[in-house]
This record gives sequence, structure tokens and C-alpha cells, in this order.
Amino acid sequence: MENWNIQKRVNWNNDVMPIIKERLTLFNRYGILPTLKTMFYSLVNLNIIPNSYNYYIYLSKYANKARIRGDLPIGCFPEQDLPRITNSYSEFVNAKEYIQKIVNYLEETSANPSTQDHNFNNKSSNHTFKDIEIWVEKNTLSFTLHNLLKNLSIKIISNKRTNNLEFITNNIKRLKCSVKENKKIYILYFGNFDLFNNNIDKIINNALIDFNLNIDFKKIAITENQMRKFHLPENPNPEIIRKLDSNLRKDYFIRKYGRLFQIELESLPASAPEKFKNIVLESVNNILNKYRDCENIKNIHLIA
Repeated sequence: MENWNIQKRVNWNNDVMPIIKERLTLFNRYGILPTLKTMFYSLVNLNIIPNSYNYYIYLSKYANKARIRGDLPIGCFPEQDLPRITNSYSEFVNAKEYIQKIVNYLEETSANPSTQDHNFNNKSSNHTFKDIEIWVEKNTLSFTLHNLLKNLSIKIISNKRTNNLEFITNNIKRLKCSVKENKKIYILYFGNFDLFNNNIDKIINNALIDFNLNIDFKKIAITENQMRKFHLPENPNPEIIRKLDSNLRKDYFIRKYGRLFQIELESLPASAPEKFKNIVLESVNNILNKYRDCENIKNIHLIA
């Protein structure tokens, strides 16, 4: 069974841990707050581990124990809860030391709210851009988007619990009720590449016509061009393929791409962190540039 042989095939302490630490430093340099999935795809891209779902599961367990031991920062993956000690004698010689690490972590985040505030209110911003919204399919990527755009008050809306179609429909209805007639809204969308999102620009823009909304909707990532240009790895979770296979639109996707697959949003910052940062900033700047002649933001520039 593959899962039980993973530790024998890879020397995690000597070959994997140093790369994890290097990538954490690299991500931090570009303002990316990596999820565990981001780290997984980064290791896959570097050929450190294979693109296997069992390896992802093992990485999760390995990283959890490393955070308990103190080999990795407790908060290095922002979407994960603080790790639990299941056996304090084997996982951590002195449980008091681990509790102190948690206290230190909480004190650090409290003292530096700008790096850990993920409410996406951007209250410290001096400028508000209410006509720009960012919709992100993965709630975990909201941490990075907020961090990259923290000097601007731009609404970042993430899908936390609903399916993607419901998430989009609910937000369109929200805009229908709240947006004044003839007011133009710009929506930048970040999501996976799969049969659910393949033609999302066309689907959404058609829906906006029906709702009589003046909205410029554009998918920023993941696009087909990005998938091919950066050779992004596919989601290895077999459950995802079974889910895709049950979708009525699968035949169209198979005819176009030859088979069913999914490219997760986390794979882009994992494979090209600097490029991902630039994509985010440029997508917002392209909209802000349209307002250069407006008095309120005439001299505003997005600070990278």
C-alpha cells in the first residue's frame, strides 16, 4: 500500500524539510501566505515528491508534527488550526514548551495584526474602491490576496461553504440589490481550472445581461494559458475526478481537453510565486489606471 511506504521512499527530514523552509522564505518574499496545498504543489513542481494524493495526506501529517516540535512555525500555513498533541511523550518531550510556543505565536499575531488580519476589511487604507471586487473560489487563497492588496480597500469575497455556482449566483443577486443603476462594477475572479470554471466568463457575462447589471467580469486565474505556460500540476485527489465525472457538462470538457482533470488555484503561486503576485497587482492596476483622471485617485499607485 502506497501510503505506508511513503516514509521509506522519501527522506523527509533530509530531503523535504530543507525545501519546505526554503519555500516558506521564498513565499514570504513575494507576500504569499502559503496553504498546505501551495506547499504540496511547490514540492511536486520541484520533483521533491510525486503528485500523489497519498503524499499530500502524508505531508499534512508530517507538517503537523513538525509544527508541534517547533521545526516549522506554528502559523506557517494560515488555513490550518493549531496542531494538537495526541501523544505528548512521543510528539513533544515537554508539553509545556509547546503551550509556550502557542502563547508566543498568539502574542506575535496580536502585536502584528497587519500580517495576520484576514477579515479583509483593510480599514487602515486611506482609499476605498467600492466598484472593484475580487471573488475567489478558494477561501484559503483569500489570505494571500488580502496580504498583496492590504494598502487598498478592495472587497475580497471568498467561497467558504457553498458550491461555486451558488457562490456566484448569490453574489450576483447581492449586487442586483445593492448596486445603483448604471454604476459599473469590476469583478476579478480567481478560481480553479476545471469543467465548472472552463467557460465561466461567458456564463457569468450572459447571466449579468439577464440581471441587467453593468458589470465587467474577468477571470484572472487559473486560465488555460496559465495552465499550459507554467505546466501546472493536476489535482491528484481521486474523489475530485469522480465528482467531475458525475457532471452533465463533462462530455464538452472531454471533447475539448481529452479527459477530465482539475488544476487548483493554489498550483499557480506554488509554481510561479513572483508571477502570481504580478498577476494580482496588474489586474487591479489595470482597473485603477482607468480612473487616473478622477480626482479621488489621480495620484494613487498600487505599491507592490
